[in-house]
Amino acid sequence: MKSSQKNILLLLILAVVAAIGVRIFMANNAAHQVAAPVKVLVAHSDLTIGTLLRQSDLSWKEIPASELPKNAVEQSSDTAKTMSGALLRNAVKEGDPILSTDVISPNAPEFLAAALAPGMRAVSVAITDVSGNAGLIQPGDRVDLLLTQNLRDEKSPAHSVVAETIATDLRVIAVGSSFQRPKEGDSQQANLQARTITFEVTPIAAQAVTVASHLGDLSLALKSFAKTSADGNASAPMQQAQKKWSSSAPSDGPIWAGDISQAVRAEPKEKPAAAPAAPANRAPSATGGSVRVLRGSTEGTATPTAALPLAMPIGNSAPTKLQ
Repeated sequence: MKSSQKNILLLLILAVVAAIGVRIFMANNAAHQVAAPVKVLVAHSDLTIGTLLRQSDLSWKEIPASELPKNAVEQSSDTAKTMSGALLRNAVKEGDPILSTDVISPNAPEFLAAALAPGMRAVSVAITDVSGNAGLIQPGDRVDLLLTQNLRDEKSPAHSVVAETIATDLRVIAVGSSFQRPKEGDSQQANLQARTITFEVTPIAAQAVTVASHLGDLSLALKSFAKTSADGNASAPMQQAQKKWSSSAPSDGPIWAGDISQAVRAEPKEKPAAAPAAPANRAPSATGGSVRVLRGSTEGTATPTAALPLAMPIGNSAPTKLQ
């Protein structure tokens, strides 16, 4: 009897110890799970409103799960795959999390209007594989716009073809219908299929680009990232670009070819054809012409010595009597 009681007591003690051990294990495991860090998307540098996000603008940072902000973008989420090419609607400091509410997706209907800086316009131009840099230009890049004209000047072959830069530092909003930078692996193929590029320009530059597209061929020159501003405010660069032609173009009137193209302004104007010379006035003959005289059956000619008067004399002179 005593041995059975001892066994029961021993089992109870073991059960209590096991329960305490399980509880301690679960508590430690829960504490470990709470302390596990989570990787969230943060700004690699200071980002301003209107920035088209590139991979170089984004970084991942580990933070405790207990400090995870609402709407933070975790590395394992599907949202993280669509952040490159999105438009930043709020400024974000370096190292701060980029929230899903801070961006506008490229697929959103309001993306294009939101991507434009205040007072700016969107204008599209046609491109080819060559003029579009072989598909290497992507949304968010900045380019210079070049105009090439064939003047067909047979008298001066050295000046028959001319190229000039009509706008600089234009921000690319879209390539084709895509506002997003293509994923790695299919970027070149996707951009090679594009036949238009859309820029952000000032209102007067939109007119100039449209006129230039009818003057000749437009080409793009890609600018270095090292000199590219990350913000979306393109007003200052565009004002610098317009100094070449805006002084001659009215801000509220039509834009002419000569306003934007120095080559057109330099073309010699055709001189008007000279009027034909008027015939010289011939002095009246002092002797007049010959006169045919008939006297009965006799015919002869007579040459007057002076021109006959064109009118009868006016005044008190007596009329001449006929003999």
